[in-house]
Parts: sequence; C-alpha cells; structure tokens
Amino acid sequence: GNKQIELHEKTDIRNFQPKVAPDIVLVDASFISMRNILPHLAKITGQDTFVLAMVKPQFEAGKEQVNRGVIKNERIRRQIFKDFENWVKNLFKIIDKADSEVVGNKGNKERFYLLRPISRG
Repeated sequence: GNKQIELHEKTDIRNFQPKVAPDIVLVDASFISMRNILPHLAKITGQDTFVLAMVKPQFEAGKEQVNRGVIKNERIRRQIFKDFENWVKNLFKIIDKADSEVVGNKGNKERFYLLRPISRG
C-alpha cells in the first residue's frame, strides 16, 4: 500500500494521537455520534487538514426520533443535519456537503461533510 496512507479501522479515534497532523481525515463511524468524535479531531488536526465525515442521522438523533434504527421522516432528517451544522461550526468550517447517493440497508440517508478546522489562534 501507499506509505502516505494510514488506516485506522476498528480504532477508537478519541484515543488516537498522530505523530503529525494529517492532511486528510476520512470518518465513517457507526454507533457513535460525530459529536463524540469531532472535538478530538479538532485537537489533532492542523489548519490545513481536510476532514471528510459521513454523518449518519440515526446516530445523531435522539431516541424518540429513531424508528428501529431508521430516520424515516425527511423533516426530522433535515432538522438533525441543521442541528449538526449549528453545532459543528464551533469546531470546523463547512466547506461543502452532499447527501450520499447510496441509501443504507435500512433506508437511512447519510450526508458527507467536507470540513476544515476553524482558526484556534
């Protein structure tokens, strides 16, 4: 493989400390909210780091919003992403966002966010 790429699958990223700030971080996590991951990533990334995060609404939602692991109501789904965007702006600038064209097995519609750390100066 490419020596410039480090894979950290099945790693609790909240405990990970890289030797140098990565250029790009790809995040596809299950069964955990990005609100539990991104604060740590904000600490270990540099100003020039790009973070591409797949945000899964079923893991960002409150239990009352999820029906058997699926967000079926589009209005609720949009509100979950809006709430995420309002929260994340304290850590990262949203460069771009796009809904995944692939729907999850149970029907969940994830969204990709391209992020950069905000100035910590």
